[in-house]
Order: sequence, then structure tokens, then C-alpha cells
Amino acid sequence: MFTLKRRRRFGNVETTYRGAIYRSKAESRYAMWLDSEKRKGRMKGWKYEVATPLIVNGKKICEVQWDFLIELPDGHVEFQE
Repeated sequence: MFTLKRRRRFGNVETTYRGAIYRSKAESRYAMWLDSEKRKGRMKGWKYEVATPLIVNGKKICEVQWDFLIELPDGHVEFQE
């Protein structure tokens, strides 16, 4: 018996970097760049595939899945898609 790999919508190739599986080569290269920026002290850290609630008028509408969450040295947080 064999399994067929499902073809990705945009032709992305899953890539592994430091034990994590990224959905594309571009995302894994971006993770490498984020690691280099962290080593240089330009950010505190980062996380991959972070979900946050979308709240409108006090009601939770859905969860938003971000590719990257970046913590900056001044305490600000950026979400990258």
C-alpha cells in the first residue's frame, strides 16, 4: 500500500528547521532570519503559528492564526502573516 502526497494549493514544500515543520520554504527561511535577529539582540523572541481571538464589540468572532509572533525589546508585540 502507498500514500499519495497531497498537492499544495500554491506549490509550497513543507520544510523542517530546528525540529519545527514549516508550511513553505519561505517561512523556514524567515524563521532562520528571525533567529539571526534574536542573536543580534534586535528582538526578545518569536513564536510560530500563534492563534489569537478576534473580538468585535466585546464578542469573540473567531480565532486568527498568525504565522509569526515577534516580541520586541521595548515590549511591543508584532504579528506577521
